[in-house]
Amino acid sequence: MRVYLHPDLQLSGCLLTDTALGTQYTVTADTAWLLRSVAKDGRVDSIVQAATRHYGISRDEAVRSLYAVIGFLDSIGGVVIYETGIAASVLLFINRSGRRRYMPSFSGYWRMTAQAYGFIMLVLTAVLLVLAVIAHVPLYCSLLPVLVIASCAIHEAGHIICIHRFGISSYLLAGIGYAAVAYVGARMRQERIIAASGPGIAVVVYLAIAVIANNPLLHYVCIAIAAVHSMSLLPLFADGKTLWRKQ
Repeated sequence: MRVYLHPDLQLSGCLLTDTALGTQYTVTADTAWLLRSVAKDGRVDSIVQAATRHYGISRDEAVRSLYAVIGFLDSIGGVVIYETGIAASVLLFINRSGRRRYMPSFSGYWRMTAQAYGFIMLVLTAVLLVLAVIAHVPLYCSLLPVLVIASCAIHEAGHIICIHRFGISSYLLAGIGYAAVAYVGARMRQERIIAASGPGIAVVVYLAIAVIANNPLLHYVCIAIAAVHSMSLLPLFADGKTLWRKQ
């Protein structure tokens, strides 16, 4: 397994700087050593072995220390973890070349949405437009990608609005086909409300569209989209796991 630091993070001594967001974190000398090891190599086994030699500690202690650092980095969207292999290397290249973080502002939200879904929406819409010309597919079908991707944007907006109402520190994360909100410092009740707010607002909006839609295809597509978002409340998915977590 490999661990990669986000390229926006720069370490100088014991000061970790997020160049994209302008935030700084003071870390201990041991944490700084682990961060430099991650930046230099990235292989978890190699870092653990180096830590056991450098500090004279057991492998279990080195693993716990490394994963504590990884947990901190993950809370601010500053780390990427991948298994080794050709497929994983391709995914890593896509992620590292396209992943960005934004401030939780109005402009940050739109930039996150464009980063995550803009290219995919344009490609799918273009394909359906070509099919409308060649295969005589109804022209309005080219709007289906817009409906689906707009639902994802509304989903994330629900999370962001709820987090903002609670006054919780957060970051917006975006990659190719990927958008999420990372936050820290929320209480259990707040986490559950935040988890439910994303799927909840998407379901409400698309059921409302389904009710007022005159087109039968639009009606059923909106119902299907609402059903998919409601499934994210199940404990199989990230929002559902947070919603139904016992402690």
